[in-house]
Amino acid sequence: MHRPTDGEVTAPKAAAAPSGGAPWRRERIAPVTWLSALAAAVLTMVATARGPGLTPDSMNYLSAGLNLAEGHGLRTFRGMALTVFPPGLPTVVAVGQWLGVSVEWTVRTFNAGAAAASVVLGARLLRNHVRTPVLVSVATVLLAISPPLLAVGRMAWTEPAFIVASLALVLVLERLATTHRRVAWLVVAGTLVALAFLFRYAGIVLIPTGALAILLGRWRHGWRDAVTSASAFSALSAVVPVAWALRNRGVDGTAMGFRPPSTDGPATVGERFASTLGEWALPSPAPAWLQGATVVAALLLLSAGLLLGARAGVALRQRLQVPAAVRLVPLLLFVGAYATYLALAQLATALNPIGTRLMSPLWVPLVVLGTVGLERLPLCVPEPRRRLARSVGAGLLVLFVLGQGVAAARDVRAAAVNGVGYAVPSRLSPDLAAAVRDLPGEAILYTNDPNGLWAASQRQPLRSSPAKGDYRTGEARALPARFLRLTACNDSYLAWSDRETHDYFFTPDELEEHVQLTVAAAEADGTLYRISPLAPVAGGREQC
Repeated sequence: MHRPTDGEVTAPKAAAAPSGGAPWRRERIAPVTWLSALAAAVLTMVATARGPGLTPDSMNYLSAGLNLAEGHGLRTFRGMALTVFPPGLPTVVAVGQWLGVSVEWTVRTFNAGAAAASVVLGARLLRNHVRTPVLVSVATVLLAISPPLLAVGRMAWTEPAFIVASLALVLVLERLATTHRRVAWLVVAGTLVALAFLFRYAGIVLIPTGALAILLGRWRHGWRDAVTSASAFSALSAVVPVAWALRNRGVDGTAMGFRPPSTDGPATVGERFASTLGEWALPSPAPAWLQGATVVAALLLLSAGLLLGARAGVALRQRLQVPAAVRLVPLLLFVGAYATYLALAQLATALNPIGTRLMSPLWVPLVVLGTVGLERLPLCVPEPRRRLARSVGAGLLVLFVLGQGVAAARDVRAAAVNGVGYAVPSRLSPDLAAAVRDLPGEAILYTNDPNGLWAASQRQPLRSSPAKGDYRTGEARALPARFLRLTACNDSYLAWSDRETHDYFFTPDELEEHVQLTVAAAEADGTLYRISPLAPVAGGREQC
């Protein structure tokens, strides 16, 4: 008796797969996919012409990678073990160092490869769920020039790799719904979750997402098969996260590093979600009200396409061995689970505010679901008007792609000319950094701009200047006794940068009420002070 192979359908060969599900099949990647992937990689390289963009998080990733390569372990430039951040990107940086590749080129090429892979994987998802070749091609081009993907691809962040791992996992979960060779694919799925977690702790949400997708997808094979497969996936996926959490517990007593509690409420979180979607739909300088109206209209139309269009095509879907609704489950589950995770994380801890960076993993799935909805939308109107509906839908999609292309070109040019974050030329070669590099290696160095100073000087460890208020809440703090003790017992300096604008640090004038500050170097961008106690230490420094 013939047993259907992976992805084989029970319908006659002449029957066309409906919108929402071309079965898995071995096929050549279309030229538009290769060209789009190449374009995404080239745009990423151009956007990082002055080096990948740097933020405070970037400094922790890069310094930990350099320290790992030099045999100092996963330690940041502040001298602390890496726990708040996962080890994926630092490991990539360390491998680049071992191969003799600079940090800049390691991150640039890694992100360019991730951008190309995101396009290829997104195109694969499009072909799995959209049967109109023109829509697939246009949506693939959209992925290549997407401002949200370029926004993270030009930075020294972990999102590019996380996006690739997440998209690959969704594809594997779709495969697991049909395949008879489940063991190998379960191992692949568990490995992808581990990789996603090693780049972003958000990867933990992929465990329940994948388990539920496997449970629903394999239910047709029997409840024992579904439960066993979901349980095996969960166990495999949890190995690396549990091992890393245990390591962190041994280092600082936390599972994933300490973060202060959030001060954001549900309204703030919801507003940030909405404003980010609005910026994606109509990039600035479009007014906020028009962005919001566009998002609402798009969501209503595409939801109608996904729901009403799917209902109208139920007779066609019944010809498939695997219903289209089941095959969209992994994608829908990922979008829902990741968005829920972001909201709960924002409400619980003081993460970076929700924006394009944190929401970027949703972009490709939303493009795929939007294209599916756009293809099905004509099914919601009477037959005589469907041709017109398809033409209008195609025209709107092309207009959207053109708008995204203009925004992408603007962003790429700005990044290539000016740099991003701490990677701007004026930040990377300040005079204050030169003075810092001349200090004795054993000297303790405080600064109000640790991230910018490390980016420019590579000096470590760097300690943050004492803060007189909390960054998130503004709650007042007293000058730490530890600061007075360390500066009294060690050769200590304060590098005060005029580039840093945060006002929650004790200023030099305020510090002089507690310690003596002597100017060691006065530069155009700041001042280097030597710190001494106001009174000699009783018994001398040998008593320290």
